Amino acid sequence: MYEDRILAFIDVLGFSDSIKKSMDNGLENEVETKKINSLIESVQFSLENINYSLKNKECDLINNKIVNQFSDTIIISYLKNDESEIFLLLLDILNICYTALSTGFLLRGAIVLDKVYHTDKKIFGPALVKAYKIEKTMAIYPRIILDDSITKILDTYNSKKCYSNELLKYSKKCLIKDFDGLYFINYFTSDYLNNWKESQRHQNRLKQIIEKLESIDDESVKLKLLWLKNKYSIFYK
Repeated sequence: MYEDRILAFIDVLGFSDSIKKSMDNGLENEVETKKINSLIESVQFSLENINYSLKNKECDLINNKIVNQFSDTIIISYLKNDESEIFLLLLDILNICYTALSTGFLLRGAIVLDKVYHTDKKIFGPALVKAYKIEKTMAIYPRIILDDSITKILDTYNSKKCYSNELLKYSKKCLIKDFDGLYFINYFTSDYLNNWKESQRHQNRLKQIIEKLESIDDESVKLKLLWLKNKYSIFYK
């Protein structure tokens, strides 16, 4: 039953707080519920409508992606037929990072390669356990990090598939090495956005999230805030 799959386990930060705010003295706060619904709909739409803008249009992308979303958790996996699936997953995740930001949310998670049984209704196996543990104990900040099993493939990647070079070029740009040596999906960059206006909106959304976190008096939030400020200052001096 188990298959070798490249799997991402992603947690939506701030989701629980939004759920709490969605009810006020027994009454629904429609502003908050619409915000939650917008996030879920936007993520689902983006995962179903990825366009990698590959130059070689006659090459069909591998279509073995499985996606589950429940509450504040998103799980995406690709069957490991060829290492290029890793690049498809990286681009998927960058896209939903942008999407989550557009609705005021940040993401945290982990990407691994291991055995798992994954369908649209069921998921279990070592890959899920491993990704969950890494997300909870190592990701720490609002970042989606790559396990060693993924970075090793990226370092030694070699495929003859016709779209591989394009995927390699696009996806490697979306990775950045953090201060602790871990690679994560670089959602701070606006290089993948369509135009200057979208880039400006992206920058403003990051700034607004930072400003919102500055008003929260919580040690765990302060740690995330310092990390966000540092990364923001690198890309937007």
